[in-house]
Amino acid sequence: MLHVAPAPGESTFVRLGDTVEAGQTLFIIEAMKVFNTIVAPQAGRVLRITAVDGSEVEAGEVLAEIVE
Repeated sequence: MLHVAPAPGESTFVRLGDTVEAGQTLFIIEAMKVFNTIVAPQAGRVLRITAVDGSEVEAGEVLAEIVE
């Protein structure tokens, strides 16, 4: 399950149009009660977010697009 914020009711890690740094947290994926942090692979601007909070995601699925 995908989480876009650190906890329910808190602000999301990133929003469309945000500028992010390489290594910045974008999402958390929960799998079998293990929480895995998904970080930005590069610095840039968040051009697109395809992930929906609470949705199930698959390995290799594009969750966001970041452009330099």
